[in-house]
Amino acid sequence: MTKDKAPLDLTGFNAILSDVAAGPIGVAVSGGGDSVALLSLMAAWAKNHARELSVATVNHNLRADAAAEAESVGRLCKIIGLHHDILSWDDWDKHGNLQDAARIARKTLLADWARMRGIETITLGHTHDDQAETVLMRLARGSGVDGLAGMYPHKRDIGLVWVRPMLNLRRAELREHLRGRGISWVEDPSNDDDNFDRVKARKALDHLRELGLTPDRLVLTADNMKRARAQLEQDCLDFARKCALPTPIGSVYLRPDRFAKAHPELRLRLLSHCLRWVSAASYAPRL
Repeated sequence: MTKDKAPLDLTGFNAILSDVAAGPIGVAVSGGGDSVALLSLMAAWAKNHARELSVATVNHNLRADAAAEAESVGRLCKIIGLHHDILSWDDWDKHGNLQDAARIARKTLLADWARMRGIETITLGHTHDDQAETVLMRLARGSGVDGLAGMYPHKRDIGLVWVRPMLNLRRAELREHLRGRGISWVEDPSNDDDNFDRVKARKALDHLRELGLTPDRLVLTADNMKRARAQLEQDCLDFARKCALPTPIGSVYLRPDRFAKAHPELRLRLLSHCLRWVSAASYAPRL
């Protein structure tokens, strides 16, 4: 088995994982190149840090090969010596946005699995390329600061911490890492389906390089927006303490005089938080 021509720079990977709380960690692996690379890197990291890993694969039952691909992840986990579970989604009603429904189902299945196994942290295989594509898609939608901040390395949602340790690593170098270790992966045919916005964004990036709009520049934009968002969120918190009063019936009272005098960005941001809190929605209105 050959070694990598150039070892991965795992400085960012290790830095992101350094903040992970104690206890077992879950790894979400679809069988594609990015998630299999995540499995490989997490297995080595866990061995070096004496951490317990468990692996889960969600079979959305949308393709004939999906079950076999999930089983291939199980075989790889057996070789590595990790516990693996296949989580099946088979209750789509064939209405609405399939990608959104699949994403919500995947997160719900993984969360239920994690709680059952006493896991509070799940790692995901998003990469530097995914970050660039995300920012480009949100730019096309006219997103503001929050949307252009892209994906975060750590995010708390539905009672779990979701960690993306590979946001500093590129798709191509991860595949080179796998080739160097003789580890195979599967290619999802939907990755070439132009009906999906992410595929369109991926292909558009090849042409946008001529304008200087490279993945690196898009990721830099996300990093800049994260700083701006952090300050806006702090300002919004300070504003909420002066302006917003939760009521016993689950609503929020906003002091009209103070609300009217605030900057429009703070008003929108506070309203967004209030609407999400009152409705218990999974997502806040888009900013």
